[in-house]
Amino acid sequence: MPCSRKRLTRGVLYFAFAHLKKNLGAPAFAAGKNMQWILRTLLIATLFAARLPDSSPALSGIAHVAFRVSDVAKSRQFYRALGFEQSFEFADPGKPPISYIKISDHQFVELYGRADNAQPTGLMHVCYEVADIESLWNEYTKRGLNPPPARKARAGNLLFLFHDPENQILEYTQYLPGSLHFEDRGKHLSQRRIAQHLKRAAMVVQDLPAEFAFFTCIKPVGWALSARPYSSTN
Repeated sequence: MPCSRKRLTRGVLYFAFAHLKKNLGAPAFAAGKNMQWILRTLLIATLFAARLPDSSPALSGIAHVAFRVSDVAKSRQFYRALGFEQSFEFADPGKPPISYIKISDHQFVELYGRADNAQPTGLMHVCYEVADIESLWNEYTKRGLNPPPARKARAGNLLFLFHDPENQILEYTQYLPGSLHFEDRGKHLSQRRIAQHLKRAAMVVQDLPAEFAFFTCIKPVGWALSARPYSSTN
């Protein structure tokens, strides 16, 4: 099984005890109350950390978040109103367009058009940047996660991906000289943009203990892992 049984168990128990005590209080926790509330749909947020040295095989931060949208042009205009510029795009005849909105030289928002109206809109995946993707791949392989080999994507960077227990995509990339991202450094960085760094991303999950154990398994040293009940105001 991926990771050791001890490591997975430790991750689940850490969440269970810390979350129950914090949200129910000691008396309710001891009495075992409100378990239905605890086990309903929850939100897990795993994705923030300070940038690590380039020599580390650990994750450097969020590289991009990808959304499928109903109208790429309108979504691009929305980000433009916030001061973010398009770095580049793919607009192949007969295919949905893809727009790459720039947050910083290391972070982007990807906007994917729909191939048809049946495709749902919303978050598609989160991608993390790593300085040495081969070292990260080797580390995840040692942990029993069996990621596919890294490949060069269309934009010119190396990447690999795998799926979490609920089949959501986790992607990892290493920026390479000559890639569209790398060659755009120092460009399309408007002084009007409302932020210069993407600190955090979040996703909704159904089976929190399984997801918490999975992310405990894959998270690098120095990264934080947290969970809270889902709310539209989060």
